[in-house]
Amino acid sequence: MRTLMALFIAYHKWNVGNAKLVTKKVIEALAQTPEGTALVSTYAKADLTGAVCIWQARSAEQIQDYMRKMVPEMETEAVPALQFFPPAADIYAVMHALIS
Repeated sequence: MRTLMALFIAYHKWNVGNAKLVTKKVIEALAQTPEGTALVSTYAKADLTGAVCIWQARSAEQIQDYMRKMVPEMETEAVPALQFFPPAADIYAVMHALIS
């Protein structure tokens, strides 16, 4: 049976002095992501002190727990997200919330 994965936005922060170490550990972590997760996209801050990533996962805790374990030098907060554009099935949830 296939489990549906939800979208999450993960906010990652680290000390600029740890940028090289964090980058190395993140690359290693992404080579072995947990079952039931998929990294959709990632955007690093220009000052190299953080990143925003879009994940598919079963829960925010699945992302947070994994990244905290693999990269303890990095703070991670994951929050549920709905895809608004380009249009996807999530847009119906947004529309329903707006008219309810």
